[in-house]
Amino acid sequence: LQNQLIAEARFFRALCYFELTRFFGDVPFHTEPVVDTGASNIPRTAPGEIYPLILEDLEYAEKHLVYESRLGGGFPYAMSATALMARVYLTIGVTEGNDTWLQNAVNKAKLVIPAFPLFEEYEDIFKLGNRFKGERIWEANFNATLSQGWKGNQFLVRLLPTMDTNKGGPSNAQGYDAATDELYSSFESADKRRNVTLFHNFTYSDGSVETFDAPYFCKYWDRVAEPNGNESDATYPYLRTAEMYLIIAEALNEINNGPNQEAKDAINKIRNRAGLTDVTATTYADFKKAVLKERRCEFAMEGHRWHDLVRMCTFDEFKTYIANAKPDAAPREANLLFPIPQREREISSGVLTQNTGY
Repeated sequence: LQNQLIAEARFFRALCYFELTRFFGDVPFHTEPVVDTGASNIPRTAPGEIYPLILEDLEYAEKHLVYESRLGGGFPYAMSATALMARVYLTIGVTEGNDTWLQNAVNKAKLVIPAFPLFEEYEDIFKLGNRFKGERIWEANFNATLSQGWKGNQFLVRLLPTMDTNKGGPSNAQGYDAATDELYSSFESADKRRNVTLFHNFTYSDGSVETFDAPYFCKYWDRVAEPNGNESDATYPYLRTAEMYLIIAEALNEINNGPNQEAKDAINKIRNRAGLTDVTATTYADFKKAVLKERRCEFAMEGHRWHDLVRMCTFDEFKTYIANAKPDAAPREANLLFPIPQREREISSGVLTQNTGY
């Protein structure tokens, strides 16, 4: 059991350091417990020096996450570590142009797929009855039933638009985060994921229809299990099997400077489930764009898009995609990394430096 608990801790340490490096670049790197405030003030370390610990942590977790009574329900599986390694290897491989890391990503993704098979229908992923099942490799758990404030998932509060509760609309829907029409129109007309992910209108219990001022995200709203919305039992799917297929497609395209049949088969597995025909791209550049678009439609509002744009796009392409969402934005290359929070810099008494350009 001791190794199991250490493995859980190391899985989450790896996850957190990986996310920190993706957002901020160089970050303070602690490998031992901090016993006094002075010891917490250390300079930032480059991602290249942190990745070996991330991979070491995940390898340990892959080996020692074995206790059945502590798996699922928000606890990671051994294959959760394997899947996260696939994502880490892909990130390193693309960043460094290293085919060995890219092949490692492919190999790890292939190990995961048989253990977490895809649901037949995309909409089934987000049904509450399918939490911790099927292709959901690791997900952050929420429980509105036991909530005393913020233990429930707030997706429905933030994402659903305000509607008439007297006619069957969800309660406490605030609509803080609408989608763009550009995202809605980016789905192919036959793509079954569009209407699972977004909705432009809602039919009330009396048959009347309300049309919204923008498309809103509805993928996390199980209307049968939680018709009233508000705080939700919906989990956040951090790792899904669909990503493993698209990691294979992206990595093989990089390795071979163009898609081989295995890369095409991987992306088509996701496209076909969505009701779409096989990919037509045959060149390196076109296939890369196809993978980027597929990831956009498959993982909308799942936390992937920013990292996908940073990893897969030139800066000019990045600016174009940002302009589609925020026409008035003027991104600089410095914005590919987030600024180090000023409060953290002040607490460090100046030890933490700021990212270039801020």
